[in-house]
Amino acid sequence: MKRRLAGLVAGLTLLTTAQTAYAAPGSDLADQANAGWFAATAQLISAQPHAVVKTAGGSALMVSGFAQPRANGVFGIASNPDPAQLARFADELPSFNQPWVVRVRGDVSANPVAAAHGLNTVDHRSLTALPATEYRPLIGSPAGVTVRRVDGSAASTFLDIAVAASGVPADSVRNQFIPAVFDSPAASPYLVYVDGKPVASALAVRGGNAVITSYLFTLPAYAGHGYTVLAASAALRDAFIHGAKLAVAPSDPNVQPVLDALHFRAVDTWTTFS
Repeated sequence: MKRRLAGLVAGLTLLTTAQTAYAAPGSDLADQANAGWFAATAQLISAQPHAVVKTAGGSALMVSGFAQPRANGVFGIASNPDPAQLARFADELPSFNQPWVVRVRGDVSANPVAAAHGLNTVDHRSLTALPATEYRPLIGSPAGVTVRRVDGSAASTFLDIAVAASGVPADSVRNQFIPAVFDSPAASPYLVYVDGKPVASALAVRGGNAVITSYLFTLPAYAGHGYTVLAASAALRDAFIHGAKLAVAPSDPNVQPVLDALHFRAVDTWTTFS
C-alpha cells in the first residue's frame, strides 16, 4: 500500500525570528527538542515565497502555502503557551482559506481554542530526538548501493520518489520540492542509488543547534531494504558535522521504523486538533 502524505509535512514548522533561540543547555530535553524543531524547520519553510508566520506568547501562527492541514495552524511551542494569544492566532487562521490545525504540547483530550473553531478530531503523536552524542553512523552499504549528497538539481528526483511512495498527485506537493529547499546552506539532501537508479531520499535541515529530518521516502519496489535509513543516517551525519547538536523528528507510523533504526527516542507528546 502506498504511504500517505504525512511524511511530506512531518518536518514542517514555523518561520521564526532570530530571537527564537535553541533552549539553553541544561534545560529539559523536551523543551530543547521543541525549540530545536521550531528553529530547524524554520529553515525549511523559509524557502517558500508565501509563508506567513507570527510568534508571541509561546505559540505561533503559521500558514505555509501548502495544502496539508498540519502545515498550517496555531502551534504551542512552549509547554504552557499564553491561552489568550493562542486564541488570537486561531481567530486569524480562517482568513487564509487554508485547512489548519491547533497543536499543543502534552497528552490532552480537549482544548477550548480548538473547540471554539470546530476542530474536534484529536491525534496524539510523539516528538522524538537524537542527541549528536548518541548518533552512530552506519558503516558501509550493500553491493550496488551508493549514498550521495545532492543539491537543488535533484529536486525533481525527490519529488518523483515522494509521489511514488505516497501516491499523492505531483502537482499537489510540487511547491514543497523547489530547488531552493535543497540548495540552502542549512540543508543536507541525500539520495540512495541502487545500480545507478535513485530509489530513496532524506533531507536534513539545520537551524540553531538542531536538525530536523524530512522527505524520508523509498520507491515502493525497493521498500523493506533499509534504503531510507541509509539516506537519513547520511543526512544526519552531515548535519552533525556542520554543528547540529540535537536531531528532532515528529513520529509518524510511516517513518517510525526509520527513527527506531537510528535510535531516536520520544521526548514529548503533541496533541493536534483538526
